[in-house]
Amino acid sequence: MSNQNEGWCQYDQARIANEVKAYDPSRLVDNMSGINCCGAVDGGNGDLLDHHVYVGPGTTVPSPTRAAVPGEFDGLGYKVPGHE
Repeated sequence: MSNQNEGWCQYDQARIANEVKAYDPSRLVDNMSGINCCGAVDGGNGDLLDHHVYVGPGTTVPSPTRAAVPGEFDGLGYKVPGHE
């Protein structure tokens, strides 16, 4: 479950993520989709560190308490000399 996307209309995402997790602890909760994008502010909780990577490929780094995922990615390419 993704709580909010990027920095668009953020509202109390840490509290909302905690409430969702309490409602169903068996599900992964993504506090903020795209914590690295568009002015997003990470609430510091949830199960995932969700990064948006344009142009990729890119990497994400987990924390001691949260898995890292590329929530959105695009622009994968393979450069061929003479065909760029």
